[in-house]
Amino acid sequence: MLDHSCFEQDSGMPTKLPTRVIDVGNSSRDPHLYITHGETGRFATLSHRGPPQMSFKRLTTTQNNLSEHCERIELDKLPRTFRDAINITRELGLQYIWIDSLCIVQDSPEDWTFEVSYMTDVYRNAYVTLAADMAHNSDAGLFVTETCATNGAPQVRQFSQVDDTGICQILVRLNWPKPGKNRHLGDVENSRSCYASEAVSKLKGWAWALQENMLSTRTVHFTNAELIWECGYSYECSCGNPMYRNSTMSDFKVILKSSSTARFHSEETSNLASGIWHSVVEDFTYRDLTYEKDRLPALSSLARMLPFSQVEYLAGLWQNRLADDLIWLNPLGRTYSDLDDNSAASARPDTPKLPNGYRIQGEYAPSWSWASISALVAFKIGDLDDVIPEWRITGATCTPITTNLYGPVSKSSSLNVEGYILPVSFSSVTSTTSIGQNGNCQAPMKVWVMRGDEAFPGRNKTWFDAGAAAQEWRVEGYAYYVLVIGCRKADDIPLALILREAGSVDGEVYTRIGIVSLENWKGHEWNAGVQQRAITIF
Repeated sequence: MLDHSCFEQDSGMPTKLPTRVIDVGNSSRDPHLYITHGETGRFATLSHRGPPQMSFKRLTTTQNNLSEHCERIELDKLPRTFRDAINITRELGLQYIWIDSLCIVQDSPEDWTFEVSYMTDVYRNAYVTLAADMAHNSDAGLFVTETCATNGAPQVRQFSQVDDTGICQILVRLNWPKPGKNRHLGDVENSRSCYASEAVSKLKGWAWALQENMLSTRTVHFTNAELIWECGYSYECSCGNPMYRNSTMSDFKVILKSSSTARFHSEETSNLASGIWHSVVEDFTYRDLTYEKDRLPALSSLARMLPFSQVEYLAGLWQNRLADDLIWLNPLGRTYSDLDDNSAASARPDTPKLPNGYRIQGEYAPSWSWASISALVAFKIGDLDDVIPEWRITGATCTPITTNLYGPVSKSSSLNVEGYILPVSFSSVTSTTSIGQNGNCQAPMKVWVMRGDEAFPGRNKTWFDAGAAAQEWRVEGYAYYVLVIGCRKADDIPLALILREAGSVDGEVYTRIGIVSLENWKGHEWNAGVQQRAITIF
């Protein structure tokens, strides 16, 4: 590892240590928590899934045991993954390792918020990150073997003659099933790659691990089949078979490398970063979180690293990219109109069987932010690309409620726009609307848009943010509207946000509940006689 080319480029010189690290000790001395004082050093980090619920308390540093941990942490009492990581750190000749649940005071909201907001420095400055890919929790260990079904017979991947005696080196790789369309691939997305390790990785489904992996300078993945080395210069497995990093990861590494150059602030890089951010959010929302209110903190370090991080950050969206960032949807919140055939609503083999989502309650994120829902998120899915705007964003404000500027925001966070607002109502074609296993409406729905006394029955494609099962779209006593965002360049079909009036709040104030593609408005003068209005969305 020490001979790898990335050490020549990035030197691996000592960096500033995090607030607290674990001094790993040695075979005759237990580790202990060390509170740093601004000094430098080399340290490892551990990327892992959380602990089993029953053992949660014994895995953490708290205000009560902080002083005790500074004296000694009994190695035998640590979960297996932590013990393995500490022993490997010793073998690498490193004195320190950073493990989140031991180096952050877990029952101190102030300490947790501060440390999470600076995880950028922790993972970027680490000498190496040890990734527990196969550990389903922190008790499983780094060296976990797990088999999964294969497709057909083994395949010879390499055949090379070693010498004149006829002795040959043969590399054989089992044909592992290629992950499905909706299964997260992590970093490998090429049919020639080593699927053996990636297909069953537990860490690839953990939300916190996404930014840990993307920020790390060097990572050793401990998989079921072999070790995988990853850095900004290469991605290699032990067997020597080719590995292919996905474009999002590669592009992000390019941006990090160019951070000290003028190119970092160029329009080209800004466009690239916007696409990366959308891909990151989509990937992130497919992953598991123990606490949904970690949704923004678990991406805050990545947000801090993007080239427009000096631009105002708005609860998961960016001020200079707001028009694009607002066009998000919950793909599992889809309802079906008579555009779809009769079987479309009940038979969607490419749709993952996941909960369709819900709105996060309390003070967290405004309704116009994807972070306000616990659900899958997609940006400009399919036919939502290339929209000619019919609205104007006049302002947006978000006030953080913690010291983490990239974390949760106050209820007063608002979006001000000017555009065409039309009343709307919803109805199903049948007398009842059943909710499918993914939260989709199994009966066709229509969106009736009013223009004066004229009603437009909408053949449409509708995505409700919290899913149809949440019924945000049929709360009694509230009026509903569509705000036309724009028309698609390809077919002139309008795209609109679905809004619900904010109730007792004075003025033109609304909350977002979904997005709709108004298919039968094509070619109609839908805005005839309709005046644009200035509104606020909370």
